[in-house]
Amino acid sequence: MHKVALLFLAILPKFTSSLSALGSSMIISQVLTSKKNRSNQQQRIICVMSVIDLLVSSVWFFTNLFIPSDVKSFPWAVGNPTSCSVQGFIVQFSISSVLYNASLSFYYVLVIKYKYRRHKLQKVEKYIHFFPIMFGLV
Repeated sequence: MHKVALLFLAILPKFTSSLSALGSSMIISQVLTSKKNRSNQQQRIICVMSVIDLLVSSVWFFTNLFIPSDVKSFPWAVGNPTSCSVQGFIVQFSISSVLYNASLSFYYVLVIKYKYRRHKLQKVEKYIHFFPIMFGLV
């Protein structure tokens, strides 16, 4: 690949991941600083989804720190095989965010279609958090 294209591919994710991290940080702070938001199940689901996105965005921003230094085709690569594996695990864990989005849709189905109220949703919420996280870890 052309050297300019490789440089472009190394720099571009820094901008997009920065914007994603900023948005996720704002959501997290809005949920965690408000007692009303912390007590809302929908807000907690979105908060955890944002925490996962913040983690993954950080990994994308620091990609060059994780890529092994012997990969000469990638600019500024300073990592090692272990750091590469860690990055791969975290990026793979990002599937949890997608599954949290599905969980949020499931939450809306329960609230809108089946008229679930807070006390009924509390019984379901632990599963809404359990499945995306466990799937991402496995």
